[in-house]
Parts: sequence; C-alpha cells; structure tokens
Amino acid sequence: MQRDVDNLLSALEAVQVQGAFLPVVAPTSISVDHTNEYYSSHEAYLEAVADALHEEYKTITDAGLIVQLDDAILTHWWDRITDEGGDYRKWVAASVEIINHALRGIPREQVRYHVCCVISHAISHVEHPELIAQRLRRFADLLGRENVIASSDCGFAQGAGTQRQVPSIMWAKLHSLADGARLASRQPARV
Repeated sequence: MQRDVDNLLSALEAVQVQGAFLPVVAPTSISVDHTNEYYSSHEAYLEAVADALHEEYKTITDAGLIVQLDDAILTHWWDRITDEGGDYRKWVAASVEIINHALRGIPREQVRYHVCCVISHAISHVEHPELIAQRLRRFADLLGRENVIASSDCGFAQGAGTQRQVPSIMWAKLHSLADGARLASRQPARV
C-alpha cells in the first residue's frame, strides 16, 4: 500500500487536484472472494480482515489522501441473505459495524464509501437516463446532494484480463449515466 501511496503522491506533484483518493476494498466485500479457513467464526474472520485493512486505510489517510471503500456487496446481497433465511437489516447492521471497526480513528472527512448501483457492469442492457436520475435523486435525498457522485467507479472489469462488456455497450452506459446525472441535477432537492 505504501508503494501505491507513494506512486500517487508522485503523480500528483505535477498537477493541482483536490480530493485525491485511493480505492480499497471494504471488509464486507473481501469475504466474498476469500474463505475463512482459520478463525472460529465468520464474525472473527471479518474482524481480523477489518484489522488488516485498517492498516491500509491508515497508510492512505496518513499521507493526506482520501480512502475510498469499495463495497460491491452491501447493497447487492438482499436476495442471498433472505434466500438463506437471514435478516437482511441485521446483516447490514453487522456489516456496517465491521466497516466502522476498520475505519476507527480515521477522520470522517478522509473517507468515501462507494457502492455499485447506478449502472451495472454485469449486465449488457443500457439503463435509461430517467432510471439513473431516479436512483441518484433517492441517494441525494437521503445523503445530501454534496455526498453523491455518479460514476462508473468500478469500471467495466475487475481485473486487467476481464472485460465484461463490449466497448459499444460501455460507451452507451456512460452516455446514459451522464444524461441521467444531468436530469438528476436539474431536479430540485427535497427538503
């Protein structure tokens, strides 16, 4: 992580920028791709993951950068949790506790939290701009307009060798995202 921080800081020396950040995985998302083979419970495993990630987050924020937690799981597991007989709200509350544990001692103003839900890299249909605007307004009404960013932050692949969509679909999704963001920005904020 220190090498990544140093590389970003070096690249930033030649430009003027505000809000430079490094994206890192949220503890709740990492547990999907990695299996607990050591700890006595899933909760103990998540706590250990959060402790390890805390060091990465701190390395980023100690350098004056913003840490962006990328959480592809929290907003997308309702079906999985409920299909297995679980209580989604209880699971979300426990997940938020783990995230907060990983962020302990890190200034709030140096934290961004990213969830995927405006446009999808996993499906090939292009979301309608009005649907995107509706989603953005819902988040803006809940979180405050200044706390919502419309982007394809995850991109369209989670690795260098993985392309989930053809370029024409990617560009169409980006155009739809921009149109939806413009629509949402024109709508008055709810009070």
